[in-house]
Amino acid sequence: MILVTGGAGYIGSHTCVELLDAGHEVVVLDNFSNSSRTALERVQKICKKPLTVVEGDIRDQAAIEKVLTEFGCTVVIHFAGLKSVLESVTSPLAYYENNLHPDEARRAEIAAHVRHAIDAAVLLGVETVGTFIGRHPGLSVKENVALAERVLPPLVQYASERGIKIIIENCVMEGWHPDGYPGNIAYSPELWEWMFSLGLYLNYDPSHLLWMGIDPIEAVRPYVDRVLHAQAKDIELFPGRRNRYGFPGKAVQRDDPWDTGWWRYRVPGLGQPTFLL
Repeated sequence: MILVTGGAGYIGSHTCVELLDAGHEVVVLDNFSNSSRTALERVQKICKKPLTVVEGDIRDQAAIEKVLTEFGCTVVIHFAGLKSVLESVTSPLAYYENNLHPDEARRAEIAAHVRHAIDAAVLLGVETVGTFIGRHPGLSVKENVALAERVLPPLVQYASERGIKIIIENCVMEGWHPDGYPGNIAYSPELWEWMFSLGLYLNYDPSHLLWMGIDPIEAVRPYVDRVLHAQAKDIELFPGRRNRYGFPGKAVQRDDPWDTGWWRYRVPGLGQPTFLL
C-alpha cells in the first residue's frame, strides 16, 4: 500500500492516477485545506479503480501513525503543504508555520522542520528560507515578542552558520486567530524593525498591507535592503462591507476563518494597487 499525503492536490491527484494505473493500492491523506474531494472522485472515475481516502493533517503525528499501521503502508509519497503549486515554484524553500505555536512540543517540531529546510537550502544552493513568525493566540503582542526573542535567535544562528538567511512573510494570517486579529506578528513596519534586530529579513507581499490601511510603497521604502524576496499578489477591497464588519471582518457568521467579508486577494492587475499593473 502506498500512502500519498496531499493526494487531492494538483500534483498529488495526477500521481494517484499513475499509481492506480500501474496496479498499486493507494491511500490518500489530505486535510482538504487547498483541495477538494472531487479531485479524488475524478481520479477513481478515470482509473475505474478505488482508492482509500482519509481526512487528516500530516502535522498530527498520531493520525500519521494510525494510517501507516492500519493500512500497512510501505511507501510514502509526500505532497502535503499549506501553499499552492505556484507559490511552491516561486518560493521553493519555505515552511509557513506558526513558530510561536502555543503547544511547546508542536513548536519544537516546527523549529526542527525549519532547520531541515535550512539544510535543504544548503544542499540546493538556495540562499533563503521563508517562514512566519506566528503568534501564540493566548498572549498579547508584547508577550509574543518576548517569546519570539527566545525562540527565533537559535534558528537565525543555525541558518547564519550555514550561509542562509531566514525571510519572514508579512502575511497577517488573520485566520489563525479566533477573532480575525493578526496571527503572524510581522504585519507592520514597526514589527519589521523589531524582527530585523533579530537578524531576520522580509519576504514582502504588498497586498497584505492595503486592507490594514498601510501604504505599501511608503511602508517598504526605508527597508528595501532587508527585502530579499517579494510576491506579486493583488487585493480587492469593498469599503461598504467594511462599514458593516469593521477591520477584523465578520464576527457572528464566519464559518471560514479566512472569510473577512470585505476584501479578497486577486490576480495582479485585478485589484486596487495600480503599481502592480
